[in-house]
Amino acid sequence: MKNEARKLAIFLAYEECDMKYKEIAERFNLRNYGKVGWVCSGIREMLQVDKDLMNRLEKIRGIVKRATCQQRT
Repeated sequence: MKNEARKLAIFLAYEECDMKYKEIAERFNLRNYGKVGWVCSGIREMLQVDKDLMNRLEKIRGIVKRATCQQRT
């Protein structure tokens, strides 16, 4: 899986939405839920060395949290 945006979305679904691997795999049309764990592990490794990726991920988290909070009011 080469698409970084898709990988980040999968990672955020796991980290922020308290979803199980199987549910995430179904929503992202992955045949094997083990792929979700593989993606999350890879993102965690990349975040340790790629500060630019970490900054992009934090911006996305902020946007998602603001959008979620606005929907609740």
